[in-house]
Amino acid sequence: MRLIPFALFALFALANAATAAEPPPVAAKADAAAAAPAEVAPAAPPPIFPSVHIDIEPGSDTGQFLAGARVFDLNSRRVLATPQMTLQQGTPASTEVEGPDGAFKVRIEAGVDPTGTSAQWSYTITEQGIVIAEARGTVTLSRPREAGY
Repeated sequence: MRLIPFALFALFALANAATAAEPPPVAAKADAAAAAPAEVAPAAPPPIFPSVHIDIEPGSDTGQFLAGARVFDLNSRRVLATPQMTLQQGTPASTEVEGPDGAFKVRIEAGVDPTGTSAQWSYTITEQGIVIAEARGTVTLSRPREAGY
């Protein structure tokens, strides 16, 4: 008779050990939620590094020139803006363009001297009112406009 109570005790102990090894259902749900992948925020777009290319060429009338610019991103080489200006010999002109979402501003100035023998250009790039790049140049026009240039 002594074996029966011991056998019952052993079965009871084994049953309790088996259920103690299993996590309670609430903990299992919490563990599943913690193991689920978190939502990933969309990646921020790569920064834009603006650059400017300026062309000045003769216009259709005497003393008139066309200044065209391409503002592009140095990272992607994507053209962001293409401002155009008509210049009169001896009278400078300027324009300003904004980048996507106002990320930057580009101010472009260009002119041809009164004799039509040289052209000047400059640009300034600002971000939040701070100058981040600027350049200027002067080129000699080898043939005056009147000679069919």
